[in-house]
Amino acid sequence: MIKINLEKNNRYLLACSFGPDSMALFDLLIKGAYSFEVAHVNYGLRQEADYETSQLEQYCKEKGIKIHILRVEETIERNIEEKCRQIRYDFFKKIIEKYRLNALLVAHNQDDYIETFFLQKNRHNIVEAYGLLKESNLNGFSVIRPLLDVSKEDLLDYCDENRVPYAIDKSNLSDRFLRNKIRHTIVEKMTPNERQVVVEEVKSANKCLLKRHNEIKNECRKNIQNLLFYTDEDLAYRLTFECRGFYRDFELSMKQVKELRNVMESKKPNVVVHLKKDLFFVKSYDLISVKKLPKTTSYAFVLDKPCKFECEYFILDFTRDTTNRNVSLEDYPLTIRNASPKDEFKIKDYYVSLRRAFIDWKVPKELRGKWPIILNNKNEIVYVPRYNANFKPDLDTNFYVKV
Repeated sequence: MIKINLEKNNRYLLACSFGPDSMALFDLLIKGAYSFEVAHVNYGLRQEADYETSQLEQYCKEKGIKIHILRVEETIERNIEEKCRQIRYDFFKKIIEKYRLNALLVAHNQDDYIETFFLQKNRHNIVEAYGLLKESNLNGFSVIRPLLDVSKEDLLDYCDENRVPYAIDKSNLSDRFLRNKIRHTIVEKMTPNERQVVVEEVKSANKCLLKRHNEIKNECRKNIQNLLFYTDEDLAYRLTFECRGFYRDFELSMKQVKELRNVMESKKPNVVVHLKKDLFFVKSYDLISVKKLPKTTSYAFVLDKPCKFECEYFILDFTRDTTNRNVSLEDYPLTIRNASPKDEFKIKDYYVSLRRAFIDWKVPKELRGKWPIILNNKNEIVYVPRYNANFKPDLDTNFYVKV
């Protein structure tokens, strides 16, 4: 007897392909009197897809369940698994947010759980958990998998015994994808006892992994000398977790980890390495960080008179005394713009290259292109703020850079 235990007061979105797993969950939700809606994606990749969509649409109508259907118009030819996953989860997110549903229900079963574990080991993935989690958060919404303890065979039997309609996706019968190959050559041939051994192995591995994750997360090391004591594997986990704060699906290969270690060990004080999209690994002297950086930074603001002003780069209050910034009334209108490597400014009786000053002040490389400088009405640089990594503004601060 298959049972599910969900919060009765919640409203759910069921991801339903019309396969036996999701249709079994559909029937269990009906019998359990749960409140739910159905989301279905027709990728147009199989001849049978339109028939399955119409059958599911008709079944939902008979049961009085609201259905949301996405028919994908674009042609998907490369990275099919990844692209399809991205399409459907973007679709699910829109529905959940629009109709204020509490969680997404996915009919992953025990076979999926074991397959995923073997797939992770084969690919040496950096994971937050082995197998599949019963509950997780994805793109800001909750994902619940209530059937992880139930085998694929039991779900098929359930559908047949309870006369629940379903269709078999023929693409799952081929060994084109590695997951299918693992399913057909390993998982489907396992006895119940062998399955349970793997399930216990996954649980044990996750306990060790959770301990390891907590140790790495709690340390939050930024100092290069400390990070270099990590093994390549622990360094991979450390950097991957930080990057996933920006991109949930971020992956880092061991080859990339070794390259980043070489960067940390190099004598170059400032290095910026592109990781993904607008995400960069930044080495700044003896510290490292992961951050999003704009491709270009170019700005210029003109102040006709003393005033208060704030933008994404700096904050100023020049309504008070500004002699500490070398600014007088005769200098207006002021221009505040981002620094250029060719800029020079005068100190006493000689000119100093701004590039040289940035090096001496140890200004992080990623900040130099957006660092503000103040020019008077003769286009002369009258003030360049000094860099101080530990600077904290107080009530008397009349100009400071946002870093």
